[in-house]
Amino acid sequence: MRIIPISGRQKVLLAALVLVASSLAPVCASASDVSGTVSFQGNVVFDAPIPGIALSDLTASSGPGIEATGNGEQCDILLDGSAPVGAGGAYPDSGALAVFLQIGRGGANPPDGTCRVQLRATSR
Repeated sequence: MRIIPISGRQKVLLAALVLVASSLAPVCASASDVSGTVSFQGNVVFDAPIPGIALSDLTASSGPGIEATGNGEQCDILLDGSAPVGAGGAYPDSGALAVFLQIGRGGANPPDGTCRVQLRATSR
């Protein structure tokens, strides 16, 4: 094997190329996750009245269930939300039921699916 000598100028050029390549590698491999806030509103309905539980005694909240619909995608709830239910069953009675979500594939390809978020009503 023959070793080719490298001049000082070639060493500087090689070092600069390595530096540029190493600084670009994280950019090329960065994930393209999408995140944002989703707000919900709706009505809580019982099939039949439940003795001792009024609709206004309930709180509507998000999670813990969340599911991605796209292949190889992952959905996460980064910040859960909750809101009181009104006497007529409407939520949010006041404020907002907002959830901060993130969907991604863990790679450079952007997600193209959706997230299904579980909502539940619990007694306060």
